[in-house]
Amino acid sequence: MIIRLPENFIYTTPGKQDCAYVKNNILYIEGFVNFENLMYNLAYSIYGYGVCYYCGEELSTKNRTLDHIYPRSWGGISLPDNLRPSCKACNHKKSDMTPSQFEKFLALESQGKESAFYQKCLRKNQKVIQKGAFILPDDWVKMYDATKLTECLSFKYLEKSKMGKLAGYYNRIHQYPHPIVVSSNDWLFKGKHILYHARKIGNPIVPAIIFDNVVVIMNTS
Repeated sequence: MIIRLPENFIYTTPGKQDCAYVKNNILYIEGFVNFENLMYNLAYSIYGYGVCYYCGEELSTKNRTLDHIYPRSWGGISLPDNLRPSCKACNHKKSDMTPSQFEKFLALESQGKESAFYQKCLRKNQKVIQKGAFILPDDWVKMYDATKLTECLSFKYLEKSKMGKLAGYYNRIHQYPHPIVVSSNDWLFKGKHILYHARKIGNPIVPAIIFDNVVVIMNTS
């Protein structure tokens, strides 16, 4: 997918040894940059810090959050297209609902029917997940042959508790809790535990969100 990018953007790590910048609508990442921090900075650069996306309330350091409009619980990951500045109240109220569900939820508040509707949404979303799908736009996710990634990655220091939860989830659902995330030149941003499990069960074809306009540049000298 082509992720949304600001026209002008420069991000540096605390030591300023690694960086990311936008040029001609392509995000170039040089060196090792924290994925989540980079995505949050991109989102704020695009949408600003000022007002809540949902209610329009003025935001400050005390009430400002970033909401995943397609929730993490249903496969949503951090990327500018899926992040919006939100006040803590709206973020908490929206919880695990999708954008369209939350819009209907707000319309039902004045009628006192929002709680029942919220429970209905959770049941509906859970049924989708149990069928092995993600609640994400169809054009975000592709099936990806991760063989070349699994060959070059080091799988040292994986969290055993996380691996156990992931294996249990896969055994129940026959799918992973979220897609892996890779750059256009096959650099893995998110999903090392998933790739390890996929290699272990002998199935390197995994769901992925591929950032077609993101390029990672590693200095190998």
